[in-house]
Amino acid sequence: MPDKKPAAFDSEDDWIDYCMGDDGMQEEHPDEDDRYGHCKSLWDNRGDRTMAEKERRFLSLDRAGVQVEDREDGQPPKIIGLASVFYDGTPETEFELWSDTVERIMPGAFDRALEEKQDVLGLFNHDPDNILGRTTADTLALSSDKIGLRYSITPGDTQVAKDVTVHIQRGDLTGSSFSFVVLTEQWRKEDGVEIREIEDVDLFDVGPVTFPAYEGTTVSARAREALEIRMRVAQDTQRDAEDARRREFFAARWGILLGREAQHKDDE
Repeated sequence: MPDKKPAAFDSEDDWIDYCMGDDGMQEEHPDEDDRYGHCKSLWDNRGDRTMAEKERRFLSLDRAGVQVEDREDGQPPKIIGLASVFYDGTPETEFELWSDTVERIMPGAFDRALEEKQDVLGLFNHDPDNILGRTTADTLALSSDKIGLRYSITPGDTQVAKDVTVHIQRGDLTGSSFSFVVLTEQWRKEDGVEIREIEDVDLFDVGPVTFPAYEGTTVSARAREALEIRMRVAQDTQRDAEDARRREFFAARWGILLGREAQHKDDE
């Protein structure tokens, strides 16, 4: 297997070229035709890391801001921020998707993505043309702590990077955002409120944004419809599981009662 999976911003040709040249793939599949077939299969079956299912969340300064960190070694300043806040049991760390529906990013949601060293971009306003850094180039560092997902970008000598840095220093840019695909989530209802708990995600990009807000308006009509379908499926699955548990319980209880009755008859 190659060191990295296909990322949302890779083209098919670029990723297959990377895969064909990967040392591990060359050793495992020395025949070029065989190696190409495996690389093509990995691309075709890249699964959940697709643009169609990607979601975005925007966090404002009071929850997850961004700032410029000056460096004393004469190196360019770094752009650092908190892209996501974990739910800690307080209302301030859960976010309203729409009326009567909230979302919680659970601690550990980014652990697998970080362990896999996924190819994540540092972008301004989620725009691939406004690239500030990248994990695979060691110009974007990600870390997770008890608060949430943190990022540190070492911007290049580009006009975009200079403009973004200046705007952050001036206070024009105050918030952060990240985009992701959910792999594991739980839906439940509590006091009439639907709760979405996100437990595991694939990451696409992080970075500063012009309009930071975590509101229902950031969830498009199409995305909302998809989320509502997933919520209903999860609830149906949960009800089926509860029904199955009840059937097992009563079957076991009935079996015990029948056994006692049979034993009683034998004793007579």
